[in-house]
Amino acid sequence: MKILVLGGSGLVGSRFLELATDYNVVAPSHEELDLLDLKKLETYLTESDANIVLNFAAFTNVDTAEQEKDNEDGVVYKLNVSLPKVLAQNCLDLNKYLVHVSTDYIFDGTKQTPYLENDIPNPVNWYGTTKMLGEDAVKEVSSEFLIVRPEMPYSAKFEKKLDLARVFIKMLKEGTVINGVIDQKITPTFVDTLVNGLFKLIEVRATGIYHLASTDYTTPYDFAVMIAEKFNLDKSLIKSVPFAEYNQSRKARRPQNSYLNVSKFETEFGKGILKTVEGSVDQFKSMTY
Repeated sequence: MKILVLGGSGLVGSRFLELATDYNVVAPSHEELDLLDLKKLETYLTESDANIVLNFAAFTNVDTAEQEKDNEDGVVYKLNVSLPKVLAQNCLDLNKYLVHVSTDYIFDGTKQTPYLENDIPNPVNWYGTTKMLGEDAVKEVSSEFLIVRPEMPYSAKFEKKLDLARVFIKMLKEGTVINGVIDQKITPTFVDTLVNGLFKLIEVRATGIYHLASTDYTTPYDFAVMIAEKFNLDKSLIKSVPFAEYNQSRKARRPQNSYLNVSKFETEFGKGILKTVEGSVDQFKSMTY
């Protein structure tokens, strides 16, 4: 088993590389392989002896993505749609197993129970639309590939970009008020848990779609309060706001309740690999300090 990791410099991809000590992994840098140069990508895949391709690469800034709405020549579309389409076709032709990482943002957030893998996507912003189209491109090529959907991954150590958990910690330490949404259901995913779930899926060459997230849900407000309590920070700085008010302040619309159901993964691989929200925050804290 040799794994070619694309997008290995991002929050999830970099942690996968750190934890994949038992695997034979290669992860070309942007200088070694420009993923927007699809011809060079095809050549690289042909010459690579990796039999597994793991695609973390994506344009993930939701508000910035909205500036390219409906633009199929934009970077967002090229990374989130054109790239997985080319990967899927080449992996099929070269007999390589493709693992494509997607997102909960393919859903509109109107469902009142956690989203299942077979629920119908209905994205509310351009980022979500391109990620949905990327999934479609992979599924159209082959049913033997794997699509994984995490939600709101957060890391203990990633320095290039802050995530929700570390933004909350930073704001609380600085004495900045947090406007925590009180009526939005989320399943934030600690990146180590996500990576361990990926290992399990890759080891058996699972196919189809799997959700990898926390086993229970929270709200941004409750998540912020939990972090404040766990890190002994001032939770009086956390104010509750309704989702409608928060959503109006964003350049791109957000899905309100895009929380994910992970029962498919737990049924097949057992409980304990994926964690509760609190269990993940405890692990996050143990690695932060």
